[in-house]
Amino acid sequence: MPSFRLSGWSIVRLLAAFVVILILFTPPNRPDSYNLASEVRLSGYNVPNSGSQKLGSNNLLKEPVVPQVVSDGSEITWPLEESFKESSKELKSDVSEPVKESTPAIFDAPKEDKPALVAEPVIDTVKEEKVPVILPAPIVKNNKRGLMNIYLINTPRYHFEVVLPFLRSFSSLKDVNVTLWATEEGSQRFGVGPMLIKEAEPYPLQLVDATTMNANSVQPDLIFLTSCPEDVNTTSSTLEVFLQNGARVYCIVHEASKWDPRPDGDSPYAEQIKFMIPWIQRGQWEIVTLAPHVQRYVQQNFPTFFETGDSVEYKASIVHPVFQPLLADTPVNTLRPFGAIPGKYEPWRRNYYKIFQQFAFHKPKADLHLVGSGKKMSVPDEIREQIVYVRGLNFTDYFEHLGEAIMIIPTFATTAYTEHQASSSIASALIVGTPLLGDKKIMNAYSHIPADHFWVQEENESEMEAFSKVTYKNPEEWMAKKKKVAQLRDQMINENIKFFEDALQAIWNQNQ
Repeated sequence: MPSFRLSGWSIVRLLAAFVVILILFTPPNRPDSYNLASEVRLSGYNVPNSGSQKLGSNNLLKEPVVPQVVSDGSEITWPLEESFKESSKELKSDVSEPVKESTPAIFDAPKEDKPALVAEPVIDTVKEEKVPVILPAPIVKNNKRGLMNIYLINTPRYHFEVVLPFLRSFSSLKDVNVTLWATEEGSQRFGVGPMLIKEAEPYPLQLVDATTMNANSVQPDLIFLTSCPEDVNTTSSTLEVFLQNGARVYCIVHEASKWDPRPDGDSPYAEQIKFMIPWIQRGQWEIVTLAPHVQRYVQQNFPTFFETGDSVEYKASIVHPVFQPLLADTPVNTLRPFGAIPGKYEPWRRNYYKIFQQFAFHKPKADLHLVGSGKKMSVPDEIREQIVYVRGLNFTDYFEHLGEAIMIIPTFATTAYTEHQASSSIASALIVGTPLLGDKKIMNAYSHIPADHFWVQEENESEMEAFSKVTYKNPEEWMAKKKKVAQLRDQMINENIKFFEDALQAIWNQNQ
């Protein structure tokens, strides 16, 4: 019988061959949660690199800066020039340090308990964001009036989706010095910082810590309270001084039904409203609204709420919380079309069980995206692959995603949003140029949107039935209606600019 002898070199070769076989035939190791069929990637959500910085305490000024014009109006001098040089040095040193935190998301979603199909951001590129360098606004010659100081105030951490449109409006005016008073938390939340910088253009963003406002601050000509009366609660003593010196205040009413300061009115804002009433009577404090039905509610009820009777006329002028956040409107996603319901996944906000049942019955030729936050809900098996939870989006990605939808479906759970409160879903649809689904009640409440700009939900027709009908239309019809909504948004942006220019001109004329 032949014998075999293995040399040392032969043993090495056999071991190497064995290792190669193991590598070739071992399956790749993937996490348990990896599911190729259920992964939806949304690009554009980026973690800032070491060269970028979010808006933070080092970027908030303690006082606004006002450019000074010499007597002949030909030159500009900048007060506090040395302090700004120091501020620039601080910003440079801050930028050199690595940023460990990622951009905050507009909706913070739970990490666990994922639904069958979850759209989550994927970090696919790293791009550098602009660092805000806060400088005084340059003067652009306006032949009708001189330089005007505007304070845009938002003291809570929320309502920045309303701050952005009006920062855009004020920054579109000539010969103004705009100061945004906000908190550090609010100016960082939901990744809003870079958008604040963009909407302040062509002026540099002048962001001042709202907690530092005091009677020695620069006297404003116009004050715009984005979260009135919450802003009053924080700044009333300083507002008193500004008003005594001739400032004019514009105050947004959000939840008009809570503005009855009488003892039986049960208003959480009673003290703040009592502060406003004398200045309303003097004509220095003007109520503004965000939708026609809120305007009507104010006109009909505030004379009684405030006990001013016929002595005060409440115009409650409508200003539009709209702007164009993207360089170009996002086209409808025709590869896998969808309708969108924005908002938190809370049953008291809308009846999701009913929506899912209607969706399963009418079988739309498109998906339904729930763009918001919260825990997943029970979805019938037959439609599970068509109900998509889209979570973890910052402001920019949120608007971009809604812009791809065939329609935005408000699905109001209460009558509040058609009687005395403006809906952010309506504003979001206008901002991104996406048509709304509306029944007769919604179209009457938001009558500043022409009927032919809506996808109409007929009487006795469910929301998902109306949605299903639209999904079978030609994509050219979707785009044509989207174009109408985008044109209306642009018109509203121009109306805002005219409204505030007229307001500034009236203040200037009065002070001459």
